[in-house]
Amino acid sequence: MFTLIRNYREFSAGLIGLLLVLGVIIGFGAAGWPGEINTCYKNPGNCYCENIDQKNPEKSSILRNPGLFAQPVNTWTNVGFMFVGLLTLWWIGWERTTGRRSPYHNRISDGTLFASLYGGFTVFLGPGSMFFHASMRLWAGWFDVMSMNFFLAFVPAYNAVRRFQWPQWAGILIYAALVVFESIANYVDWFLSWTNGPLCDPNSPFQGHGVWLLLSAAAVGCLYKYFRAEEGTQTT
Repeated sequence: MFTLIRNYREFSAGLIGLLLVLGVIIGFGAAGWPGEINTCYKNPGNCYCENIDQKNPEKSSILRNPGLFAQPVNTWTNVGFMFVGLLTLWWIGWERTTGRRSPYHNRISDGTLFASLYGGFTVFLGPGSMFFHASMRLWAGWFDVMSMNFFLAFVPAYNAVRRFQWPQWAGILIYAALVVFESIANYVDWFLSWTNGPLCDPNSPFQGHGVWLLLSAAAVGCLYKYFRAEEGTQTT
């Protein structure tokens, strides 16, 4: 058992950390989410529709009494980020345990540091966003922004240190087409599902922003797959 935990130490650490943060979120929810109301109602679209009064957003009941989860759909669709992040961390342990390695050589696949950081930041995207959607509190919104900044800062930092070799043109074109399509789909869905948007139904279990979160998680997973498949120069 100890050997299994040691081999999957990145996954174990990520899972334990995630469970602790989720416990904190549930604890704050049980306490009624104390703190100043988030100012997203001043620009209603920034509250992302769910359970927001479209005519008088400042009078939305979840701003005053968010309950355990003010926006349950927008909160729990963040499970996509947590799944992708934990899967990334699990993959590190699986390769260590089985001895199977990627046929590609780059800084992601040849070591554990960058893969661990990518997986950890991806996991944190989930609870970071959950803090905001569950609470509608000003202080909790900082965790949402913080989690995105952590992840977004990793991508250019990794690109700055990796040694790049051009992949096959067909792969680039296919990947670029998928990224463009998903980016457009995400933006259209995000815009249309704002409060008062065409797809906005505050009381529906289908929330456009929830779809956006799941598509974003899929994009994060695809980006990691691309980084792993890059054929680069192996470093010493």
